[in-house]
Amino acid sequence: TTARAQRTADLRNIAQNVAPVAPLRKSANPVLHCHGTLEIPQTFHWSLDDDCSVTRDTDFWFEAVDGATRYLTPLNGAMLAVIGDKPAGYDGCFAATFAPGRVNLSDLKRGSYLCAKTSKGAVAEFSYDDLYAKDQARPDALTLVIGYKAWEP
Repeated sequence: TTARAQRTADLRNIAQNVAPVAPLRKSANPVLHCHGTLEIPQTFHWSLDDDCSVTRDTDFWFEAVDGATRYLTPLNGAMLAVIGDKPAGYDGCFAATFAPGRVNLSDLKRGSYLCAKTSKGAVAEFSYDDLYAKDQARPDALTLVIGYKAWEP
């Protein structure tokens, strides 16, 4: 019953966040506009557009349902594709099959790579590098660490 209720909630969430999918235009000479590492506190948002930072109301959300259930949730038309344990680069991410649904963090291993299509149409790639409690007094409030590359749309 609990799983069925969660599935229904997941499907409702996906339906509410589905935006028309604009086709990606592949660049013959992709330009990397930002790369590095982000530390994203639980329940915060981050963007892989413009300045690639932890910010409000943007492309992705480190969603925490409870102390054990956490998701990478695309927002505002952004989408994700789980790639595997090796980077895909621009060409691999451009060709990825994106989905607007959230990804359960417990389904990923550290070192997993994901491709992203941002709300502004940029192609990006990031790796799930770490998940840790920054404040030992709050062991359930975790920080997600990703390594990322984002190319201009």
